[in-house]
Parts: sequence; structure tokens; C-alpha cells
Amino acid sequence: MGLNAALFGFVQAWWPLRHKPNVQFLHFTDMKRDHDGSIRRIADFIGVQPTDEQWGAITEYTSFA
Repeated sequence: MGLNAALFGFVQAWWPLRHKPNVQFLHFTDMKRDHDGSIRRIADFIGVQPTDEQWGAITEYTSFA
């Protein structure tokens, strides 16, 4: 199975669930463009509120650098 077929199968399986309250789709390009905003959306989605100190560590550890 090629990469395109695998990706299409993955999206095809999850797409019908996209409106479920426990499913969140993220686009890689959006995460690259707005890393901090993406991380904050994930935190909101899972219901956590890290401290300012924790945010620094989170954004450092999840950076694309």
C-alpha cells in the first residue's frame, strides 16, 4: 500500500467522525503557521490550562525546530 492510499484510507475512516465532540482534526500547515495557537487549541480541546512556565516548556518541546 502506497503512502497516498494509506493517507486516503486514514482520512476516509476518520472524516465521518469529524463533528464528534472527542475528535479534533489538525492540519500540519496550520500547525506550522501558528504553532502557539495550535497548541492552545489542543489544550482547550483536552481541557487543560498550563501555567505560563509550562507553556514555555510545551512550546519548546513541541516546536518544529
